[in-house]
Amino acid sequence: ELNTSRVNVAASPMEGSVLGAQDPGRFTRASIEESSTVADDFSVYSVTLITNFPALTLSEAVPNAILIGGLTNYQTPSGYIPLSGPTGDQYFVAKAAAGNWSQSRGVLSLQGGVVLGGCARADPAAPTSDCALPQDPVAFRVGETQVSFTFTLKNTARVGEGANFPTVSYQSAELSVPPALMVFSSAGGVGKMDAAPQFTRKGLSQTTDVKGVPNTVTLEL
Repeated sequence: ELNTSRVNVAASPMEGSVLGAQDPGRFTRASIEESSTVADDFSVYSVTLITNFPALTLSEAVPNAILIGGLTNYQTPSGYIPLSGPTGDQYFVAKAAAGNWSQSRGVLSLQGGVVLGGCARADPAAPTSDCALPQDPVAFRVGETQVSFTFTLKNTARVGEGANFPTVSYQSAELSVPPALMVFSSAGGVGKMDAAPQFTRKGLSQTTDVKGVPNTVTLEL
């Protein structure tokens, strides 16, 4: 409809539809890989995620979080563990670039950022490290942005234990995505220890066999 002092166009239906919100939020890709299956070793977990929704909330009053669950039998005690990423992706999934790890539950909780303007601050337009992300929400574009990050856990000390099948879910005031099984390359799950700690190389060498002269002995492990 258009009304001006000279033109009057009657209202008529527009083509297309918007704001239907018919598709549920989901992870279109969720994969996890481990670096070590040696008992008592530190294993680096590489995670790749793609969603059809921005993992940001509208207000800091109700925290939002990506939850990676099903990670049992690890020796890492509960607490915050750092995340790493190739291009700062860790800040998209966790605003502090750290995950809240629960050893008893086997869950890593990644609290996300707040859309600019959703911070309860004197100046809500000024992003802070404990609230809003410095990027505009379009930087985490729906259905287009792949984020990758890593975190480290200490494996169980017993060979044969483990075998986890991790899941990923999302919770916020606006959206809830139920747990979905993550993709991994190992047929037996992740975290299953198939090797005991051992020396993969060990040796001794010396600089001379001559009696009465200085000799340097080198130990290689």
